[in-house]
Amino acid sequence: MRVSLFLIFIFIVSCNSASNKQLDLENTNTAVLEETDHRKMAFFDDGVIKCYDFSTERIREITDGFDPCISPDGLKIAYTEYHADGINNLRTIQVIDIETGEKQSLNIDGTNHFGPIWSPTGDYIAFSIMKNDWQVGLIKPDASGFQIFTTENEGGIYCPNWSPDGNFVYAHDLENLYKFNLDGELVDRIDLNDLFGGQFYFSSSTRFFFTSDNSMMVFEGEIDEYMEGLNEPLTAVFSCDLNTKVINRLTPEGLCITNLWLDKNDQIYFSGFWDMGEVRKIYQMNLSDSKLIELLPVGMYPSVGERFPFD
Repeated sequence: MRVSLFLIFIFIVSCNSASNKQLDLENTNTAVLEETDHRKMAFFDDGVIKCYDFSTERIREITDGFDPCISPDGLKIAYTEYHADGINNLRTIQVIDIETGEKQSLNIDGTNHFGPIWSPTGDYIAFSIMKNDWQVGLIKPDASGFQIFTTENEGGIYCPNWSPDGNFVYAHDLENLYKFNLDGELVDRIDLNDLFGGQFYFSSSTRFFFTSDNSMMVFEGEIDEYMEGLNEPLTAVFSCDLNTKVINRLTPEGLCITNLWLDKNDQIYFSGFWDMGEVRKIYQMNLSDSKLIELLPVGMYPSVGERFPFD
């Protein structure tokens, strides 16, 4: 009887130990899962679109092309494909599956459209399209629902972007920032000179972002600083508190930036260089502390999506 009780005791202890080990393993797996960085970044490098995986720090070549923008779920990339037929230079937007390499043409009317940018929900792609002047196109990733957004003002509108909730499209004409709903109706206009006091220069490639809570605007502005060999003013990243109108410079003096991107967690990405002989590198910055991190030693046009493990 004593032997049986002893064996039962050993059995119970063993079961508890195994249970504890299983619990520890589950907790460890959960901790590892929570710590895994599921971000993926599309970027451009010397005519090739590539994808960087933050969790493995590996880079994959995806396809030849320009102006890449990764989908919010990190599964597809919309990009500009360049064609030369001997007479005209044609630009058209394509979508490619990162894993399979399968390409899909959006069959957009016209042969000069570029610069796709996904809505935060992944339901739409906005882009620039030439129709007598530069306008904003909108289409669903299944190639349906094509629209063109425009204003009554003379001249074009440039560089479309999205509200954080994906319900509105923004575009500008260098002086005004226009806000459209998904039906193409103009619902608001921001006078950039009134907001910024004329202290910045903007170009057709300037893109304006809004933080996740819509309290701040993050943008790239040209300023009266110059770099030897650069025949235009330096461009830096700024934030503007839309309540107080306080403007802060986020990038350091001497660094010229291009291709700004703001992700859903208000992390900032861009390509930049310190002198004309330097290759463009991709940097990351936290909006709260402006700490500059070099992500990749070469690359342009970063955009970031996030792939969740159970999606």
